[in-house]
Amino acid sequence: MATFMNIEEIKHLYPNEWVLLGDPEIDNTTVLGGFVVFHSKNKKDLLKGKPLLDNFKLSTWTYTGEVSHDRKLWLGLYRSTQ
Repeated sequence: MATFMNIEEIKHLYPNEWVLLGDPEIDNTTVLGGFVVFHSKNKKDLLKGKPLLDNFKLSTWTYTGEVSHDRKLWLGLYRSTQ
């Protein structure tokens, strides 16, 4: 099983990537950490990691790179239905 990491550790290990997190820790709309389940340079590839979320109650994704100010990123938080 994955190890919980804070967001700085995640950014260091997966720079400029989309990261799928299980049981994330979130403050307001800021991702503070979580269990890295899947990562990719392409956001669409995160769908490949969806089956890996079965053991987590919550999940979300984040981008570890710089985001231009004119681009919006949405925070999605998902609950397991099991």
